[in-house]
Amino acid sequence: MNGARSLLWRWGPPVLYLGLVYGLSSVPTIPAVGIYGLDKLLHAIEYTVLGLLLSRAAGWPRSLSTRLVLIVIGVAAGAVDEWIQSHTPGRESTIGDWIADSIGVICGVQLASWLHRRRLSRPPA
Repeated sequence: MNGARSLLWRWGPPVLYLGLVYGLSSVPTIPAVGIYGLDKLLHAIEYTVLGLLLSRAAGWPRSLSTRLVLIVIGVAAGAVDEWIQSHTPGRESTIGDWIADSIGVICGVQLASWLHRRRLSRPPA
């Protein structure tokens, strides 16, 4: 695979995923979640997926510094998401949502690292 196709193959999914997230954040009204705390759980899950996609794009990094960069990217993406919602009629932006987004990214990046290490430590079949 040539360089441009490889780059697109790796980084396309997280970019497309963020496009979907930002697109949904621009929708003026969404149905309210009736269960207390479920909203925060959904935010965390949404950004856990982003953390996994970022880790895949970065080649399943093992170094702490690379994982921290991915976390910063994800946390910043969550801040942009909340900013978009703050400018969308009928939507609200809260620090709690951004914190849930940030926790999700951290979980996704760390989960990806753990799964990759586990896969590498398995003996060949």
